[in-house]
Amino acid sequence: MTYQTTGAHARSTAIEHREHLHRALVALEDALASPAPSRLAEWSADTARRLHELRGEFARHVEITEGPDGLYDEIMAVAPGLTHALDLLRTEHLEIEESISATLASLADRTTDDPEAWVASRREACTTLLGRLVRHRQRGADLTWRAYNDDLGGRG
Repeated sequence: MTYQTTGAHARSTAIEHREHLHRALVALEDALASPAPSRLAEWSADTARRLHELRGEFARHVEITEGPDGLYDEIMAVAPGLTHALDLLRTEHLEIEESISATLASLADRTTDDPEAWVASRREACTTLLGRLVRHRQRGADLTWRAYNDDLGGRG
């Protein structure tokens, strides 16, 4: 699905998609919290499926924010003083994408002599990833608020 992000629609599109990304985060957390003993293959497959879904929603988030006429272009137009903060969010996008890829690869490798330790390490990696995504969403929400609601100085 391609999102229309031109003009003033970028912010409303980003707000609309925010809920999709949140649902994907919750779905991954649900998979992580499901029982794993004696179900390593099922647990890892379900967790990987949820992580793939999250990857798709995150890719759409990046498209909506960084794409041509996306939210970040719109924010730069209304609040050019926030360019550095936008650059930091762009960098986080790359880091989060790399983290998702690495976590998916670790879920695919089910070679282990200690299934409990294997699950614990994958849960830890996914939980760390969830924390990064939550903090990224918080920074993005704060930045968007500043762009559209704070008095950033200047005339007018």
